[in-house]
Amino acid sequence: MDTGQLQQFETLCQQLHSTDAQERKSAESNLAVFGVEAERIPQLQFVLERSSQPYAQHFAALSILKLVGAFWNNFTQAQRLEVRNYALTFLANKGYLLCLSVFLT
Repeated sequence: MDTGQLQQFETLCQQLHSTDAQERKSAESNLAVFGVEAERIPQLQFVLERSSQPYAQHFAALSILKLVGAFWNNFTQAQRLEVRNYALTFLANKGYLLCLSVFLT
């Protein structure tokens, strides 16, 4: 993911909370892939590390949580340790920058 894709992701996450039903539905369909493919975890981590938008951070955190839960048994021991270490390191280094709803996710 690059900065252009990050901006698009942030826009889609904001559109999830739109009052326009069609805009919200379009955003949901574009973001759906991030909740079903474990290969998207690095992209979601990129969002957490670089985005300052609470909606994008919250969506990324929830998606990572969902993917890790769904695919935990498919991960190798090394991948499990990597996920754990990433979460702990991220929270230690950047947790104070997150809005409360993201931190509590």
